[in-house]
Amino acid sequence: EEEEEEFDEEMDDFFKQYRLQRLKQMQEQAKKTANLPTFGGIFYGVTSNEYVQFIDGEGPDTFVVIHLYEDYLPECVRLNFRLEELARQYNQVKFAAVVTSDLDDTMGTEHLPILIVYRAKEVVDSAGRVDLQIGEEMPKNKLEDLLRQLGVRLTSATMMSEADKNLLERYRERRADDNDARHEGSDDDED
Repeated sequence: EEEEEEFDEEMDDFFKQYRLQRLKQMQEQAKKTANLPTFGGIFYGVTSNEYVQFIDGEGPDTFVVIHLYEDYLPECVRLNFRLEELARQYNQVKFAAVVTSDLDDTMGTEHLPILIVYRAKEVVDSAGRVDLQIGEEMPKNKLEDLLRQLGVRLTSATMMSEADKNLLERYRERRADDNDARHEGSDDDED
């Protein structure tokens, strides 16, 4: 029985250490994302003259997702609707939809819709014929998965603060439970 109590104490210490380490990691992540700009929508009408500045004007931790499209292609229109949803949800990612023929009138449409991901002024990755990769209906969860595969960290200022609040609340509850258990134990010692 004594060995069992010793084992339980060791496990409690291990989990306390793990929780503290995890809390510290989440706080560091929250600090990084707290300073990111927020956008909350998709940018349309970026011209060839504005394209480079649109990407290069962001800090090194901001992901920029460009959708190259033509507005007469149904799959491009569907992708724009989904990207608008994601832009509202993940407001720390900068999304833009750029008409391909406005950038380069010699580029064909056979690879559209195309997503290009930038970070720190560099191309991270890209994907052509997104509709064939995730399905014509452009399911939101599959689009999120594709963006993650392309290297995008989907972040939101409000999601991070909610996650932090929830973690902090659980941590406080656990500490209160631990304190209550200690006080009960000291009450037992007095009897």
